[in-house]
Amino acid sequence: MDNTISENITEIKLTYIFINNANEIDKVSQDMYNMVTPNIITKEEIIKLLKNNINTREIKKYTITSLLQYNVDIENEELAENYLNEKYVIEDLNFLPFLNIIKEIRNIYWKPSLPVFKELNELFIIYYENIEIKNKNNNITKKIYMKKMKNKTYKK
Repeated sequence: MDNTISENITEIKLTYIFINNANEIDKVSQDMYNMVTPNIITKEEIIKLLKNNINTREIKKYTITSLLQYNVDIENEELAENYLNEKYVIEDLNFLPFLNIIKEIRNIYWKPSLPVFKELNELFIIYYENIEIKNKNNNITKKIYMKKMKNKTYKK
């Protein structure tokens, strides 16, 4: 097998991260997903994955907040020029070349990767615990007692 040619992505790792109300990671689970069509996960497939995973959780309810796509699509020439030299430094931490934030549920396209990097391609699905605001006073109905007024006659 020649490691110089990028190959289509047919399998990716799915990582589900569940964050509780205190912004702490509650649970992490991982699965491997075989794509129906190489390099594409359709909107319908994503919805099915989200529904299947969230239904298996216990009592707590979670809401999906983020989809992060990690796709290492580097070529041999670019690898040699930019990343293997000693002078390579990440200057801007806000810019990560292989991480994409998916802002809406839509088809996700994956660029072909070198065979060495294929197992690094991953989709992160981040869930937050729903915040339930419960006010006990709202559930209590105040009782009003009606007193029958006695008929009195007053002198004028």
